[in-house]
Parts: sequence; C-alpha cells; structure tokens
Amino acid sequence: MKKKQFLFIFLLIPALIMASESVENAEKKISKLNSLIIEAKSKGLDVQREELAVWMSKTFLGYAAWDEKNIEPNVYQFRAWPAYKKDAEKMAAELAEFERDEVNKMLDTAIEELQGVISGKYVRRPVPSIDWESIKVKGNQFVSGNRPVYINDYFTKPDFMVNEYCGKVDRVSLALPSIKNENGDLSYMGVEKIAKYPSKYSGYVLLWHGVAPKWALDIDPDLGIGSRYFTKYDIDNPNIRRFWETTFKSTIPLMKGKAYTDMGIYCQMNRIGFLCRKRGLLV
Repeated sequence: MKKKQFLFIFLLIPALIMASESVENAEKKISKLNSLIIEAKSKGLDVQREELAVWMSKTFLGYAAWDEKNIEPNVYQFRAWPAYKKDAEKMAAELAEFERDEVNKMLDTAIEELQGVISGKYVRRPVPSIDWESIKVKGNQFVSGNRPVYINDYFTKPDFMVNEYCGKVDRVSLALPSIKNENGDLSYMGVEKIAKYPSKYSGYVLLWHGVAPKWALDIDPDLGIGSRYFTKYDIDNPNIRRFWETTFKSTIPLMKGKAYTDMGIYCQMNRIGFLCRKRGLLV
C-alpha cells in the first residue's frame, strides 16, 4: 500500500508542476492580450474577437481547475461513450492539462493576430454588433437594425453563457413537470421557469420530452413503452397527449406577450428523436 501511495505522489507532483506552469503562462498571456486590447481600442480598432478570447480563456481555465479535482466523475462520463471507453481513465486524468494547452494556443493566436492588426500587417472587418434587446420579429424573420439575424443557439446552456459572446437569447423549456398534477396546477418548475421568467430578449420555447413526472407515471405506468433516446415516454400515448394539452392550458397564457414567443413557433424537439439501433449503438 505504501509503495502504491508513493508511486501516486511521485506521478502527481510533475503533473501539478505542469499545471501550475500552464496556468501561469495563460495568465501572463491574458494580461498581455488585455494590454494589446487597450492599445488597439485607442487606435479605433475592433477588438471583439480578442475580448471573446479573454472570456473564453478564463472560462476554460475554470473548467480545467474543476476537472483536475474531479477525475472520477469525468472517468464515468468518458466510459459512457464507446469511442472513449477504453481510455477513459487516461483521458480523464489528462483532460485538465489538455484544456490549459488549448487555452494557451488560443491566446498565442489572439496575441499574434492583434499585434498584426495594430501594426497594419492584417486588415479585417469589424465584428457586427448586435443589440440583443432591440431584436424584433418582422414577418417570419428575427430582425436587428432592419437586417435579418439568426439568433438560435445551444438551448440548454447555463445562464452565465447568456452574454454578448455566446448570444443573448431567451429560451424556455416547457415540460410535463411544469405542472404537478393532471389538473394543471403549476409545479415549482412551472412557477420559477415560466410564470416568473423574465422577458428581455427574443428567443423560443422548446418542448422538453426528457422525463415523465411521477404523477403521470402513477396514472399510466405504461408511458415509457415506445420511448426513444430523447423522448423518455411514448409521444403517441393518448394520456401523454392529454397531459400535454393540460400543460399547454396552464402555461401558454403565462407566456403571452413575452419576447421569446414573438415568432409564435414552438420547437418540438431539438433533434430527430426516433431511435434506430444497430449492434447496440445509436445510429
């Protein structure tokens, strides 16, 4: 046991030293890039790409710090995918340093490009600025400054990613757990995620089919028969259709007039949910 512990410590120390150096290098590069951003701004040059690089770098350094301390949960995630299962432990152990290496590469590229822009070596178009709060629906298009814009994005992204870099889009996930019984009384999720949800930006409503609540399964234990990978119940089941009708009656009136419903279209599924299996794999 003592030999194993010694070996683990012996292998861990170089990894910690490498991690410390990677973080230190990244932080120095972020500082340098921020100085270049200030210089470029003083010359009237667009720096939105570099500001994004700084934000992305800090974000992924945070991810790397978490991954370094949570190897076992990542082993579990890697094992869940056939392509990574064989090397799950190795990939989980190396993930944090991989992320830091990629951050440093991105910063190197950003620094080199902005230096070229400042010197006149590179000439590039400014990144178009979008006033997310001014986006309106005209006809069948989202419009900003009389120009159509495509605003769709990753619908399950965390709230901290609703920003100028990742898009400011309001998205509401409507699901059967939005109500707590077949009478349509709102659940905590329905109150917090729908009734109290602010309306600031245009967006969309997604019908989430990932779970059948306990109250629905108590009424019909067979709801799961015919379920697919992304639909955890049979969408053709008459009770499911009845439960959704009740959900709509309880929630849609609460959404009336909110910006994320301006288009009047509900995204029924984020991808095709019909499942074909060949040799045990999703194809």
